[in-house]
Amino acid sequence: MWFVFAVIFAVLPTVARFMQGLTQKGHHNPGFYELASRADLYIVCMGLTATAIGQVQMHKRKKTPKMLKIWNVFNICMLALVTFLAAGTDGPNVDKEALGQQSFILLVVTLISTGFSTYLCELEETP
Repeated sequence: MWFVFAVIFAVLPTVARFMQGLTQKGHHNPGFYELASRADLYIVCMGLTATAIGQVQMHKRKKTPKMLKIWNVFNICMLALVTFLAAGTDGPNVDKEALGQQSFILLVVTLISTGFSTYLCELEETP
């Protein structure tokens, strides 16, 4: 459920923009990384990471497991990194290919770290 509602809906605007572009005259098919550079994946990463951090902070158990604390620290570091990188994405000399590669790699890392944090929180809340 987390993947469908958090991840899929976060990238739907990019998919919709791509689909609308297909109907335009003179449309060229962008490469994967060019499409990723337009996808605002840094914003998606920030949203997913902030949500995972908040979920850990609202954890109902009195003692948060050590592994969950480690993942939470990693998520906080990822949030700081992605926020820093997102600040420079609209400059005039930005290489769209490199931006797409970086943002896609960080999205994959974010999906792993936030997915694992979410899984651990759900695992702990199960009676």
